[in-house]
Formats: sequence, structure tokens, C-alpha cells
Amino acid sequence: MSAAVDTSAWWDQQGKHRLLHAFNPTRVAYVEKAIGGLEGKEILDVGCGGGIFTEALAQLGARLTGIDASAEAIAAAKTHAAEGKLSINYQAVALEDYDTGGKQYDAIVCMEMLEHVAAPADAIARLASWLRPGGDLVVATINRTPQSWLVMIVGLEVVTGLIPRGTHEFKAFLKPAEVAKWCEAQGLRVEDVAGANFDFFAKDFRLSATHMPMNYFLHARKPR
Repeated sequence: MSAAVDTSAWWDQQGKHRLLHAFNPTRVAYVEKAIGGLEGKEILDVGCGGGIFTEALAQLGARLTGIDASAEAIAAAKTHAAEGKLSINYQAVALEDYDTGGKQYDAIVCMEMLEHVAAPADAIARLASWLRPGGDLVVATINRTPQSWLVMIVGLEVVTGLIPRGTHEFKAFLKPAEVAKWCEAQGLRVEDVAGANFDFFAKDFRLSATHMPMNYFLHARKPR
């Protein structure tokens, strides 16, 4: 059945997810550095979609579990992983319904998902509980600023249509201080916050410790 699944919606690099493909090398490089390498690490990718980020981590030697509430996205992820002969444990399940069976992870990654959940503080609490002592949580999300409203919603959704209309809600965007506070409330230590800014001349993303008007990464660690 999986062989009949059309993966092109997720894996067409010029299609509707082309911005995710463009951002992917930056995401991978940030996570690899933050958690001290990927080889052999047991990683949970929360909100994995069609597996664009998940596969990239698996290709660098990590052992991946990917969860997403969309059964259609998971079907595409499973099919594409099988085509590439990658062993990834994909599950179609919402964050709040996922049962680790007592398992804890070396790292949990949550890319461009936290701004879409109803209770992000509760989501952080759940993710923190699934980390091993010394484990790392890395999230990428969108800052709540005038620039993010103008670019992400007006520019990318309304004007250009590069992102489907209604994908984002401005009030759901999250300031770094809010995410940091929720992490610290769960006993996690915030190690780094970095803005991911697109350089139109280099056609690439640049990280900044001080400038984060739109996308940013936050890395927190669970004490041993």
C-alpha cells in the first residue's frame, strides 16, 4: 500500500514545501552542533511532516522516531524512507497522544511546530519529560514581531502564496523569552538562542545571537 503513496507534495523541492527544503541544511547543521554530533543518537522528531528533516538526521547516523498528527504526511514519510532504504520509526500520532512506553531520548527536535499547538507550555513539559538526563531539546519556531507578521503572513501567505493561506496565526507566534521560561520551568537549562535570518544575496540562512525578527532556534538541555 505504501508504494502507491505520492510523496511529491513533500519531496518536490520546487513545490509547496520548497521553503522547508531551503531551510533544512541550516536546521541540520544547528542541531548537529547543539547536541554534539548525530551518530548513534536516539532522536525524536515531533511534528515531522513528510520526513524532510527526519531523513536528513537519519542519513547522518542518528536513530530516528518521527511523529505527526497527519496520517497522510506519515504515509508519505514512510514511503520516501523505504525508497531510500532508511530505517525510521514513523508514527501517525498527535503529540498529546504519543506514548514513549517509558523510553527517553538523547535529543528531541521540534521544527516549525510549536507555533501550531494550542498549549505550547504543556508541549514543552511533555517533551522535557521524554529526555534522558543530559538530553537536548531543540526547537525552531517564529518570533512574534511586526516583521514576522509582515513577512510570514502578508508576504508569504497573502501576496506570494508560497505558504497556503491560514497556515499561521500571528498571536500563536512565540517570543524566545516565553519558550525559554517554559523550558526553565521544567528544569531545562537554556544553552543557546539564535535567529535564523535569510540572506537574499547569498540565498542562504545566517544565524545571529542578537537579531531574530522571524525564525529562531532555541536549544535547552536536561541536567544530568
